[in-house]
Amino acid sequence: MNILRSVVNGDVYEGIRALSIDKDNTPKWNPATLEEVKNEDIDRVFQPFSLEHELQVPSDDSNRWSGKYENTVYAKIPQ
Repeated sequence: MNILRSVVNGDVYEGIRALSIDKDNTPKWNPATLEEVKNEDIDRVFQPFSLEHELQVPSDDSNRWSGKYENTVYAKIPQ
């Protein structure tokens, strides 16, 4: 979904505001009802990412780290 790329309207931010910030649990959606939502708006949310923004998952082990945790700087951090 393209909500992370700010493709959708302000309803994402309105939902976050209503639930997490003001905690009034009364979001003011735009449009206010499901009947008012246009098919174009739904299609925009689910359009595929361009190739440069698509998640690139390695298909082999060439990018795996073969070291050990004990040899990293994180193992030397005092607890």
